[in-house]
Amino acid sequence: MVDIPRSIIGNKVALLFSKAATGAIKISFRSSGQLDVNQLARQFGGGGHMKASGAMLEGPLERAIEKVLMAAREMIARDLLKS
Repeated sequence: MVDIPRSIIGNKVALLFSKAATGAIKISFRSSGQLDVNQLARQFGGGGHMKASGAMLEGPLERAIEKVLMAAREMIARDLLKS
């Protein structure tokens, strides 16, 4: 499911947020390859690979989304400044 938005032309990153049975928020990170989502996931105690990573955060969902989106925007902005 997280790969669908990633496949849209121009998208650099796709994120999927879901609530685990424990109440924690599971985040899946996907990249078209231009950005290293492993670096992004590691900011939240997760990890994985350059193009596919994951992390878990404590809720509430809205706060988790806020934190991850802020970090993703910062990462994309840094990438744009480099190019």
